[in-house]
Amino acid sequence: MADKPENPWEYSSEEGYLTADGKIRVHGFATPPAVRLTNARCAARQPILMTLEPGRYAWCSCGYSTKQPLCDHAHCLPTYNTTRTAYYFEVLEQREVKLCRCKHTSTPPFCDGTHNKVAPDGTLEDSSAGDAK
Repeated sequence: MADKPENPWEYSSEEGYLTADGKIRVHGFATPPAVRLTNARCAARQPILMTLEPGRYAWCSCGYSTKQPLCDHAHCLPTYNTTRTAYYFEVLEQREVKLCRCKHTSTPPFCDGTHNKVAPDGTLEDSSAGDAK
């Protein structure tokens, strides 16, 4: 098991926000994004529950990664022609989390229940989705 970093900024800059429990830092945002992710390739219509050890992770936002829900940088391949990039987050203590795989979440990288409104073809049926978890 990895040790908790002595300095929580060991893997990052001071940008980002802490989750409510203070155990995960999401990078690149001062608060969760106000706008839901759009034009996503749905990797699965349900989240995945993972126990994550302390460290830095990259969540796939394009849907093409073969290591779902984590990023393998498939978005860099010209084959997929996507402008999406990874969302980085840092786990400060061992934590069990539900990570989004439908890629339509309004709280990346976490599931917000939007998968309940994703059609079988992976498109979002209702843009106001996400209330049920």
